[in-house]
Amino acid sequence: MLIRIFKQNAPVIPLLLLLAGLLLWTDGFLMATGTGLATEGLAPLYRLLVMAFENTPLLSVMVAFVLLMLQVFLINYMVQANNLLGKPSWLPGFLYLLLMSSDPSLISMHPVLVANLFLIWALARTLTAYSEGDVMAEVFNVGFLIALAGLFYYPAIVFFLWLLVVLGVYFLLSFRGLAAALMGFLTPFFFLVTWYYLSDQLDLKIGQMTTRFDPFLLFEQPYESFAVIMMLALALISILSFVKINVGYVADKPIRIRKRIRVLVYFFVVALASILLATRFDVHHGLLMPPLAIAWSVLLLETKRKWMADLMLYLFLALVIAGKVFF
Repeated sequence: MLIRIFKQNAPVIPLLLLLAGLLLWTDGFLMATGTGLATEGLAPLYRLLVMAFENTPLLSVMVAFVLLMLQVFLINYMVQANNLLGKPSWLPGFLYLLLMSSDPSLISMHPVLVANLFLIWALARTLTAYSEGDVMAEVFNVGFLIALAGLFYYPAIVFFLWLLVVLGVYFLLSFRGLAAALMGFLTPFFFLVTWYYLSDQLDLKIGQMTTRFDPFLLFEQPYESFAVIMMLALALISILSFVKINVGYVADKPIRIRKRIRVLVYFFVVALASILLATRFDVHHGLLMPPLAIAWSVLLLETKRKWMADLMLYLFLALVIAGKVFF
């Protein structure tokens, strides 16, 4: 039922997405507690958001919801513009909305939510760049967007490695391509470092940033039962989706589609590897959701037994609702 509704491209679907978002975020609006974070140790741009909303928790959740809906529409536009599903559909946007509402920790303003806006934008520009003439300008722009994401959530800077991989996929791995990527990436940090140097904070800020990273922190975290169940569910969905997209979906597609799918897969791989740099384990898995929403859309649309696709979606939806009610 849900798949049949959201796989359409009818004008009423955006309104249904908005309604679905409001329903999924009802608990966030009713129990708004603001960012709930100290300002120390946060990425500089996100720290400004925390300071702006620390006394207005409901406004914080409202702004977070608007940011999420912007990303929902951006993902859907990106998928349709690059013909990743073969036909127009709102399913990727709905699945991204569902995934980013699947954990109570995600129903609030958090750094991954803001970083995702720039990372999705970077992914969209990367996919579009394959058919554009002035590719180096886009490489610069993508590097710049990744840096902005990192200034909201430090681990997002690892996506610069993804950009280098993309240059290889698009046969742009040259001195000129590397220079464009590096210049775009370093430009925001140049202004930030200049400001810290002039205000005599540079050593302090570098120390704060480097002490946040501990690759073994992943194995030292206490996890609640719902978090473990959700991680297992997401792992199963990820395996099924990316096996489907790599084995049964891209084989007969044009070369431009296959390259774009490879870029999407590498985005997911880098997002998965970034967990070693995670500073917030309650929300870090949000970095996985943009590529996972698209890959899961392929799995649900390409599954021949439609009842199995419906069952998978309804079971995950039931898990999300259970997390809101019982945990």
